[in-house]
Amino acid sequence: MSTVWKYAIAAGFIGLLPLSFLILMPLEVVMVFHLSTINKRPFSPGELSVILGILLIASSFFKFVVATIFVVLGGPIGWIAKAVLAFAFVLAFGGLVNRYYEMENSKQSGESPK
Repeated sequence: MSTVWKYAIAAGFIGLLPLSFLILMPLEVVMVFHLSTINKRPFSPGELSVILGILLIASSFFKFVVATIFVVLGGPIGWIAKAVLAFAFVLAFGGLVNRYYEMENSKQSGESPK
């Protein structure tokens, strides 16, 4: 099982908790740091600030989406939707970050990207 899938599954379970965004954002930053070490890429403060900016914007949007789901569909379906949304976002975001690091590695080594 890939690293991104492990983080996505953890995010799905964390998404079931109240105020989960307080745990999910640090989890996503740790995931990006972990992916950078796996791909042997330096993790710069500039990357961290860009990642946090993206996560803050995405988090605000997804909080709105989840609040709407809770109002329209109600309790249990809202909690499940919140967990699925957390899982899907971490899976997509982690996949993009991992792909970016792989492309950067292939540029440095002169290979064509996979």
